[in-house]
Amino acid sequence: TQTIPADGGGTHTFVVESLDAAGAVLARSAAVVVTLGQAKSSLTLTPFKFKSGGKRYSVVVAMLGTNAPDVRLNRQMIRLEQRSRVGWRLVSYQSTDAAGRVLWLVPRGRFTIRARYTGTSELRSADSRALSVSGV
Repeated sequence: TQTIPADGGGTHTFVVESLDAAGAVLARSAAVVVTLGQAKSSLTLTPFKFKSGGKRYSVVVAMLGTNAPDVRLNRQMIRLEQRSRVGWRLVSYQSTDAAGRVLWLVPRGRFTIRARYTGTSELRSADSRALSVSGV
């Protein structure tokens, strides 16, 4: 038994070894990566415009990221907010795919938006920077 002092969000790699009486390694386990507490997260919002079948589209992609390899990014709820005269208001929300991505179609008009992730017990909350986008 060993006690490991853990600061929140620290990621550690553990390996178990079996030794003989002389201290030589007889067997070694596979490495196990464990994040203790909440891992740091990041959220980026990127606009894209493209044309398909003669129609123009404007989309934004939110990307949730972390440097903790053992924390899964799928099925995390991302909120899309729009700035109004009185502050930020929720306009949509969506769960991430396996890579931590969410995609929204931008309607006609010009908007200032941001993405928000409220966090879980494994992953800290994160906000994207505010972004001005225009739908086509």
